[in-house]
Amino acid sequence: MTSPHVTVRHGTHTIEPGGPTLSYSLHQPNSARTDDARAAIIAHPYGRLGGCKEDHVVVAIVDALAGRGYTVLRYDARGSGSSTGSVSWTGAAEADDYRKMLDEVLLPAVLPNPDGSTPPQFTVVLAGYSYGSLAASACPPPEAPRDMPQLRVETSYLLVSYPLSVLWALCAFQAGKFSSALRTRVGGDQGEKVMAIFGDGDQFTGVDRYRTWVADLSNERFHAVEVKGADHFWRDRRVKGELLEQVLQWLHGE
Repeated sequence: MTSPHVTVRHGTHTIEPGGPTLSYSLHQPNSARTDDARAAIIAHPYGRLGGCKEDHVVVAIVDALAGRGYTVLRYDARGSGSSTGSVSWTGAAEADDYRKMLDEVLLPAVLPNPDGSTPPQFTVVLAGYSYGSLAASACPPPEAPRDMPQLRVETSYLLVSYPLSVLWALCAFQAGKFSSALRTRVGGDQGEKVMAIFGDGDQFTGVDRYRTWVADLSNERFHAVEVKGADHFWRDRRVKGELLEQVLQWLHGE
């Protein structure tokens, strides 16, 4: 349920002339922060299987972040929900769309401050759930706008139920591009941090496979959380609550 302290604006955005028109919802706190601008974008699960911006995990994460001062963008990817276009077979188009929605919709809604000033720091979370986590991890961290050279940008990546064992199917055997992008994020030189959270009962990726993956990516900026009793869909109220608690603790030490 959306907080009364948050305004939700619904709209559409066309990806380049002739491209798909994507439907979105932008959640904005009614009291804007001027000391630390906060923003987040989240991509939903696979559109061919019904994924859309109304997914309950997506909405829960959006509400949690918006309630803590973030301007948050959720949107229907191409060919999903109310958006036009077709779902791609490789995930490359969705990754490009993610970056454009970040640059062309979310960032202009946050920067500069409402009074025209530049906040000293900008915190941005690039998030995705299941298939959506591929687009998030492929997105380079945003840089400070040219007219705000003094702005400090802190980027965090949130990957929920990363579809490790089915990358080959979702990306038409081009999984290597997304695996490489994730390694770049984890070893990035801009100070970005990455959180991967998954359930030990995930239907698509076995917990042993996840544990091996986590050990392989081990890094001081990579934080992995295995939630006992959770599956890929997070329908149980307890495990979804733990998901949100873990995310907020990671971001803000709550």
